[in-house]
Amino acid sequence: CKIMPIQVFDNGMCTFSSIASGIMYAIHNGAHIVNVSIGPSFQGLDQIPISEQQKIAEMYFKNEERVYRHIIKTANEKNVILVFAAGNDNIMTAILPECRSVEKSINVAAVASDFKSSNFTNYSVGTNISAPGVNIYSSFPNNSYKILDGTSMAAPIVSGTIALMR
Repeated sequence: CKIMPIQVFDNGMCTFSSIASGIMYAIHNGAHIVNVSIGPSFQGLDQIPISEQQKIAEMYFKNEERVYRHIIKTANEKNVILVFAAGNDNIMTAILPECRSVEKSINVAAVASDFKSSNFTNYSVGTNISAPGVNIYSSFPNNSYKILDGTSMAAPIVSGTIALMR
């Protein structure tokens, strides 16, 4: 397996268009699996009932959803597997527009060492697999390592597993 790192942040900032461009770059330049461990935060949304969250998932972020549908369609046509981190806001995963096509992408929630959902992971509609995402020893900027939590720790485990299987 080889890694194709793609820079989508610029001075600590990341736009939707840079994420979309980065994914498309990977798809068109030989990647077989694309791990996307980045996305928006919806802090506070966990305070509303899941039925209201479902309405948000159905009504909002339609432009982003259209872009992700195109990205996912292109990936599927080129036999590229997209793996998305489900998010860390303890809300319905389908609020994230990239996680609405569960039949065409892999959307990863996080579990703790007891195999129970972490207290932060997004869940329900939009998620189709879970992986370890609590107390993960990971690389960190400036040639260092750190113990981290998040679906951004879980998604690469799934991506790496798929790469080895492929």
